[in-house]
Amino acid sequence: IHGDLANKTRVVNYGATVLPRSESERRELRLKYGLDPESFIVGNFGIIHETKMNVESLRAFADTARERADAVFILVGPEYDGGASRREVAKLGLENRVRFLGPRPASEFVELTATADIGLNLRRPPSNGETSSSLIDLLRQGIATIITDVGTFDDFPDEAVSKVRWTGEGFEGLRRRLLELSR
Repeated sequence: IHGDLANKTRVVNYGATVLPRSESERRELRLKYGLDPESFIVGNFGIIHETKMNVESLRAFADTARERADAVFILVGPEYDGGASRREVAKLGLENRVRFLGPRPASEFVELTATADIGLNLRRPPSNGETSSSLIDLLRQGIATIITDVGTFDDFPDEAVSKVRWTGEGFEGLRRRLLELSR
């Protein structure tokens, strides 16, 4: 965008290290946070806001919940969506399958990302090109993660994430991808 500033631009490595968790560690973390160790957890981590497509995520999860009796959706982060996500949960009848865990200190936040079987890290197009520390947390722990192909997210290799091409696939792509990964 600002080619005249290219000579002043430097790449700073994120500094994240790989942090794989064993199955026993994941089980212990689930117990620590009151999550059923036998459940199939879909997680959405970070600020709950319309730009992060939480309502669409919940709608997509509804089919997974119908297909899998063990499926649970967790949202970890502060709520800034005016209650839209909670209303969607009620509308879908998923009150017993969705848990709002609120904002957490950084150490707990990272531990909670490790409890997920699938992570969702979406951005509503158009994006401002932001990055996401929760996406890095999911990937460094080896959690299968679905993203939208907007902004800097499109730079992640297809081998590392499952991308929903929002302008071409839209909601149906998200719903289908979540079902595929949950199977």
